[in-house]
Amino acid sequence: MSTPQSLTKPLDTHRAAKQLPMLLQNREGTMTRELLLQPAEHGLGMTHDSLLPETTTTSVCGYCSTGCGLRIHLRDNVAIGLTPETSYPVNLGMACPKGWEALRVLDSPDRATHPLVRGSDGQWQRVSWDTALKKFVEGMTAVQQAHGPESTAFISTGQIACEEMALLGSLAKFGMGMIHGDGNTRQCMATSVTAYKESFGFVEAGYVDQAFIDANTVGYDELVAHVEPYSLESVALATGLSQESILNVAESIGTGKRVSFWWTMGVNQSYEGTRTAQAIINLALITGNIGRPGTGANSITGQCNAMGSRLWSSTTNLFGHRSFESESDRRHVAEVLGIDVSKIPTRESWSYDGIMEGIRRGEIRGLWVIATNPAHSWIDQDDARDLLDKLDFLVVQDMYSTTDTARQADLVLPAAAWGEKDGTFINSERRYGLLKKVRRSPGESMSDFAIFRAIAHYWGVGEMFAEWTDPEAAFRIMQRGSVGQPCDISGIQDYAQIDRCGGIQWPWSSDDAVASETPATHRRLFTDGRFYHSDGKARLIVAQPSKMPEPPDDEYPFILLTGRGTVSQWHTQTRTEKSPVLRKLYPNLAYVEIHPDDAATMGVINGDSVTIRSRRAEICVVASVTATVAQGQAFLPMHYELTNQLTLAHFDPYSRQPSYKDCAVAITAANGKTNIKSKTNGSSRHQRSDVRSTSHE
Repeated sequence: MSTPQSLTKPLDTHRAAKQLPMLLQNREGTMTRELLLQPAEHGLGMTHDSLLPETTTTSVCGYCSTGCGLRIHLRDNVAIGLTPETSYPVNLGMACPKGWEALRVLDSPDRATHPLVRGSDGQWQRVSWDTALKKFVEGMTAVQQAHGPESTAFISTGQIACEEMALLGSLAKFGMGMIHGDGNTRQCMATSVTAYKESFGFVEAGYVDQAFIDANTVGYDELVAHVEPYSLESVALATGLSQESILNVAESIGTGKRVSFWWTMGVNQSYEGTRTAQAIINLALITGNIGRPGTGANSITGQCNAMGSRLWSSTTNLFGHRSFESESDRRHVAEVLGIDVSKIPTRESWSYDGIMEGIRRGEIRGLWVIATNPAHSWIDQDDARDLLDKLDFLVVQDMYSTTDTARQADLVLPAAAWGEKDGTFINSERRYGLLKKVRRSPGESMSDFAIFRAIAHYWGVGEMFAEWTDPEAAFRIMQRGSVGQPCDISGIQDYAQIDRCGGIQWPWSSDDAVASETPATHRRLFTDGRFYHSDGKARLIVAQPSKMPEPPDDEYPFILLTGRGTVSQWHTQTRTEKSPVLRKLYPNLAYVEIHPDDAATMGVINGDSVTIRSRRAEICVVASVTATVAQGQAFLPMHYELTNQLTLAHFDPYSRQPSYKDCAVAITAANGKTNIKSKTNGSSRHQRSDVRSTSHE
């Protein structure tokens, strides 16, 4: 064998000029094989061998209410990757970073994999499901026996499937005897659902659809009388908007052929959010901008299944969006579920804030928290954590064992996550979409549906829920319960039809299915001008504005607003902080946005540390100087654990939604401080870790 030619001194210089060194031409080796791409099937383009799927399936995303379709890449029926689904009617091949990373966050090392019980020494002990379920039953029944059936409650979510919500509400209310249960949807959508607020007068300009008003609404004369005192000048002074801006908006609405009104948490999370939302609805109604393409009063739901929570969880509405107070509704639900009507409570639950206040009064002693993280997300955080510590028995059911709330629990039940179970979500446009099990959940964790079934068995009411064998069986029960309601879904054939159609909007009744075998992709409500009142007419409801409970003053001169930060963050970041990609896309340090003029007055530049102080706590964050906030205001993203140390516990009087958008604070240069101080940090019966973690809320 000849000696290899030198790479640095070739004998044939002409040939060497055209030929790369052998080292770079090597077609063998790990690096080359790993980088090699080849055409893939299923429309996936060039793909590496390790990511080549055998097939794909579509599953709806489990983050927000947009409800994007994700194309899941499967090998051996297990997900190995995903891309946005190009044929899904909601997103047409687009997705945000959270959707792209939906599988990655399932592999976190702090997943809850086994049931955990807190021992007498305050430490976690891993136990079997048998022990955990017996502990659940013993703990809850002990509380009920000592303090009555109303002494236990549950707080749920907008992040689990409709079928799981339906089983949870039915089990807790009709099987376990609970009266009180609510969801974290109270924090994002209760206001828009309640939606009563006055409109302050674009009437004067004559931009109204009088024919639509006369035929389809009630209360117009009262609305006109209500807005009469609101002159253009007084409205401009009260809002800080110029008269010209107000007139321009009025003209745009009044002269537009199709006007669509949209809002989200900036309206909903307010002490008078319901009335504000109603003002927007009033504008849509009096201008005839409803029931036609390109029109409507549209509140963007926050969570992937907030609507499912309202329809099926039997919290403040009875199963199928009926009423606990209605005897006929209770009898109908009892017949649908095959249970004794006496099992159904005759009154609504307390709202979320009512449950928390019930804990304060000692009336709620046992709490079951499912897929949410109130120790982080509830308003006036230190007070919320103190209230959770007052409980005799706290159970947390979650996909992670390290959430802020789980750290205070007596019992943790490990739950499967999106991608590890089946069911349906309902998005903002009323579309039922499928979520699919495309991988096995870790350890001994189980789907929420399976956990609820197990609890029913151990509680001794398994026979009551014998028909609830799996999520699709539960869906068939829901279909029966929906008959005759605005949300009627009795005409849907099965899960397979939902899959084929790219989701199906409610209503789709059995009569609809007879008239047309396949539902149209997009259908809108109120096309006939008829609304869900006995006379078919919408209500124009007005009321006087309320005063801000904690306005700025000399000591606390700024108004603090909190809300969503970046597109890569989600709620308390339980999932999004688990993705290395998403962590690179959002600021890892908490920051506050302040106006340049305010920053200049304080001697603060972008990136400086500032101290924010409210009447409840003091924190230190990074300054983000930007003109996107008004002078005298500051914006702090809700995703960081320290944010709700500052917020004031006050609520919309109609929806009982927390008002996260206004409290008075002082902001000063921090002079390099990075510590966090709280005025109300009390001792906790359960030691909380210094490591920040957050829930699949």
